[in-house]
Order: sequence, then C-alpha cells, then structure tokens
Amino acid sequence: MQVHKLEDKNKLFESVLTFGNFDGIHRGHAYIIDKLISISKKEDLKSVLITFEPHTTSTLRNDNNFKIITPFNKKISVLERFNLDVTCKINFNKKFSELSAATFIDIIIKKYNPKIILIGYD
Repeated sequence: MQVHKLEDKNKLFESVLTFGNFDGIHRGHAYIIDKLISISKKEDLKSVLITFEPHTTSTLRNDNNFKIITPFNKKISVLERFNLDVTCKINFNKKFSELSAATFIDIIIKKYNPKIILIGYD
C-alpha cells in the first residue's frame, strides 16, 4: 500500500475511492473497504482510501482533548492488512475545513480521477 498526502504530486489515471476519518476501523468500515477493493478488482481500478489527520471533529470543535480510537500510525498499520492500493492522508486544519464541498471534490478528481466514489450512510 502506498501512502500519499493530498498535497504531494502523486496522481492516478483511474480509481475507485472512499473517504472518511476511519477511526477504529470497525465492521462498517471493513465492509466499505472490502467493497472498495472488490469493485477495484472487478473494474480494474486502483483502490484509494482518503483519511484525515487529525480527526475532523477535533479540528472543527477546536478540542485538543478529543479522544480518538486509533492513532494515525496505527490506523495505517491496520489499513495495510486490507491490501488497498493507496491511502491518502489529508492534513485537516481550519483552512482545509473551510473548502467548499465542490472544491474538495475537484481536488480529489484531479489527483485520483475516480470512476466510482463509495461512501457510507453518514
């Protein structure tokens, strides 16, 4: 699994991707990741998981005491077990939180050219 940062120069020609905090990597997360990998193999696309550091809630609430389940390095270690092609880290800060949804999606499209975006219910 490659680990990218949103701001680096890595790009993909085509992908299937998902994004979220993925704190704890619980059964719901595992379902989405497994589905992502299944689709990527079926469609011959690279699988990409985009996640945030720090957790978005700690930044949005300006709460340095916000408790996370899985520290980022441990999260990467757990994600490696899924055989994703790429995990992309977004350095989530106040400035990034102010991007519009359209701008965020434009950045993701330019970097990973997703053919499919897979998201959970929330």
